Amino acid sequence: MRHRVLRVLAALSFLALMAVSAIWAVRFEQADASSEQGTIEGLRQASRIVPDGAEYRLRLALSIGDEVSAESLALLRQAAALSPADARIWVELGLRYESLHNYSEAEKCLLRAAEVDRQYFPRWTLANYYLRQEDMASFWRWARSSAEMIPGDPVPLFNLCGRVTEDGNLMDRLALHSAELRSAYLAYLIEAGKLELGARVANGLVSEGSATTAPVLMDYCDRLLAGSRVEEALSVWNGLSRHGLIPFAGLGPARAVVLTNGDFSKEPTSRGFDWRTPAVEGVSLLRDQAAGGLRVIFSGEQPENCSPLAQTVPVEGGGRYALEVSYRTSGIQNNAGLSWRVVPLLPAQTSQELPIVASENQTWGHFQFMAPQACRAVQLALAYRRSLGTMRIEGYLVLNEVRLRRMD
Repeated sequence: MRHRVLRVLAALSFLALMAVSAIWAVRFEQADASSEQGTIEGLRQASRIVPDGAEYRLRLALSIGDEVSAESLALLRQAAALSPADARIWVELGLRYESLHNYSEAEKCLLRAAEVDRQYFPRWTLANYYLRQEDMASFWRWARSSAEMIPGDPVPLFNLCGRVTEDGNLMDRLALHSAELRSAYLAYLIEAGKLELGARVANGLVSEGSATTAPVLMDYCDRLLAGSRVEEALSVWNGLSRHGLIPFAGLGPARAVVLTNGDFSKEPTSRGFDWRTPAVEGVSLLRDQAAGGLRVIFSGEQPENCSPLAQTVPVEGGGRYALEVSYRTSGIQNNAGLSWRVVPLLPAQTSQELPIVASENQTWGHFQFMAPQACRAVQLALAYRRSLGTMRIEGYLVLNEVRLRRMD
């Protein structure tokens, strides 16, 4: 008899629990329906239906127009009491106190957020808060703490720190040593145009010789060349070559090794010190996979002045150089406007034109030029400029090999 009574009581307790659960399920369903209306009144109704629903109070506080109103502040306090482990509530409450200039309470709330949630967002918020308060010691402490667990794009943190100081040493300041983050920092400096600050980061990445960092280092090399910072670009290029991260040999003007991919055995990459092949309407470039060499085809529809092939060549100022080219032409007449053009990068000097003599048979062309004093690089370009009284050329030029040697 006693056991039967216990079973009945247990069944009744279970039914009562199920009934309460069903009631609460209905209430939550009604509250969700009210909140999904997207209106302040709907959120108020949801808060009344579920008095201990912290989420509804948080959303209502965020929806009220006046962010420092007494009502919104009260709602956030209620939400924090109902769900003290929700960092979002503490962050929002801290920011509201800050807007009221109650910095003591603001700091307490933001620190509480970082205590209950040891992820990125509360730390990032604290770093921003202390920057606004001009508390640099606390700012850097929380910036370093944030950097330990950057969830995705680190650029916002780099930008924030750059507002305080930007000297290229941010990785040391944040105590970050991963190649991924240092690569991201170098990319950030490149994008910001602060090339002079990237040298130390780039040198560290180059010395490690990791394939994962090669793309950003090549970007850095390109931007250095675009800014005529030849020696720095050459250092990055040679480092990439030394570690086998690019399929090209290193260069050394003092050793008179200055030309890259002269036999076109590699497809031109249009990167760094390799050949660049800008898109030119009416001009096609095809590399002979078997025999090597490069065929430059002019359709007759190309611009009257264009350079479909070019390479930045490091040189020594005042040096005399000999350019030797193995080539042949087809359908191109003499004096039609096809030439090699040598343009000093710095200091600015008049370019030198070295005409290409048409030849249906394989031949060698020999040209000479002088690098201006203090010049560190020239652009060697295959150029076409329509000669007066001639039609635009229609035919092709086959380049088998290009050599460049120091004569003196």
